[in-house]
Amino acid sequence: MKKIDLVIAGVGGQGNLLLAKLLSLVALEEGWDVKRSEIKGLAQRGGSVLSQVRMGEKIWSPLIQLGSADFLLGLDPVEALRNFQFLSPEGKALVSSNFAPNPIKFSEEEVLEKARSLKFLLIPALDLAKKVGSPQSANIVILGALSNFLPFSLSTFEKIMKENLKRLQEENLKAFALGREEIQRIS
Repeated sequence: MKKIDLVIAGVGGQGNLLLAKLLSLVALEEGWDVKRSEIKGLAQRGGSVLSQVRMGEKIWSPLIQLGSADFLLGLDPVEALRNFQFLSPEGKALVSSNFAPNPIKFSEEEVLEKARSLKFLLIPALDLAKKVGSPQSANIVILGALSNFLPFSLSTFEKIMKENLKRLQEENLKAFALGREEIQRIS
């Protein structure tokens, strides 16, 4: 069993904490030790939210050192760029290409161009979630994309989602599948 470190960057209201919880529960279900840390700040709609999930045989600390994360999950491209320093040189960044509403105006094309230059795998998470009728499932699209890289069974992901996502369950399962398909298509 190896160790996997994940950083999840987004803004309040995007489901960052739920995504961290689901990942933790999947790993626990498969017998891994898990530690999780969350920095919420002003996370009520629009503030930065950063979660760190560490999983492995035995994990002592929930905090991930800069430059050592195996995965950076970005629910917003600006937040992913802000937290890029956590990603190891060999790590993968799976980042939504859709922007969260933000009072600070960024050049979206410049942000996406920078993300592409850093080899981020850009996923139209919100667009895919809208296809299944549930825009709030964009975080589950990212979970589906990530599942391609993790050593956990699909049945465990489905079990955990069914147990913890009572509302919009069918839409979330479809969003998960679309995320899996999209990352296979682009990587």
